[in-house]
Amino acid sequence: MLHLYSFLFVMYYFRVEDSNSLFWFGLAEWGNTLAQFGTKPRDQVLKRERLALEDNHWYTASVQVRGDHITCELRDRDKKLTQFTIDDSRHPMGRVGLRTCCSEVRFRNIRVTAPDGKILWEGPPDLPVKPTWVPTKP
Repeated sequence: MLHLYSFLFVMYYFRVEDSNSLFWFGLAEWGNTLAQFGTKPRDQVLKRERLALEDNHWYTASVQVRGDHITCELRDRDKKLTQFTIDDSRHPMGRVGLRTCCSEVRFRNIRVTAPDGKILWEGPPDLPVKPTWVPTKP
């Protein structure tokens, strides 16, 4: 579930093997005018739909991948706002991730499940207590 405060975009990455081998589901893109589904390399857009999201509003986003069958969906409570479905054998495995750019976004109820419904991972990741980057003195 996501809650937007300002828009540039939010991305759901899945089947991530590396930074040039993945699928993505993007929302509030291009000035909050598009929802898109695509793949890398070269940010190839596979599906696109005009869609503007409300500021300060909770939405439910989901990505379901079973074999080559992929479904990305965004809902506002019980109303389906967009759904992209495709069969694609690229990127047969990989990790998941979330990305925002110049946006304030809150996430809740983050969950990764197996095809049988077993929860594989739930909640936000544990982040390092201290920064991993420390500025150097000039």
